[in-house]
Amino acid sequence: MKIYLIIIVVCLISYSLFSSYLAAKERHAEEVKKQLELEEHEKTKQVIAESVARILNK
Repeated sequence: MKIYLIIIVVCLISYSLFSSYLAAKERHAEEVKKQLELEEHEKTKQVIAESVARILNK
């Protein structure tokens, strides 16, 4: 009977650790996505600023 309890405890701990790992992986993916969106936004702002500067210099 002790072996069954040990197996159940090990399974529960493994499940908990795996769930935490998946949640951390998902949070990291969201952070990377936000960072890429910010970089894209900054590039767009820079292109617009350069275009306006070229128009004003003509």
